[in-house]
Amino acid sequence: MMRTPAGHKVYAMAAEYPSAAALYEAAKHVRDAGFKRWDVYSPFPIHGMDEAMGLGKSWLSGWVLFGGVTGLLTAAVVEFGPSSILYQLDCARQAVELLDGSGVLPDHV
Repeated sequence: MMRTPAGHKVYAMAAEYPSAAALYEAAKHVRDAGFKRWDVYSPFPIHGMDEAMGLGKSWLSGWVLFGGVTGLLTAAVVEFGPSSILYQLDCARQAVELLDGSGVLPDHV
């Protein structure tokens, strides 16, 4: 743990750099110095900053895909489940099958 000359613990430090290239190089130096919990702030994205900081691939995209598929399946069950399983449509005393289209077209033309 770093300490000030007065002996207090250092919890945070900040620096300002004149260009994106200088910030990029400083991030590589901080990474190489062994710091684990630190961040870089910039008003615009800097290409390659993730690699300079030593960050790995985020798991966020996998969780977003999982949530989307779960939401799609839930919506399909809520939409089609009651009409096909619980409350089947009785048309001309014949149960309508969900996939054969018997309730869509008339039997006679």
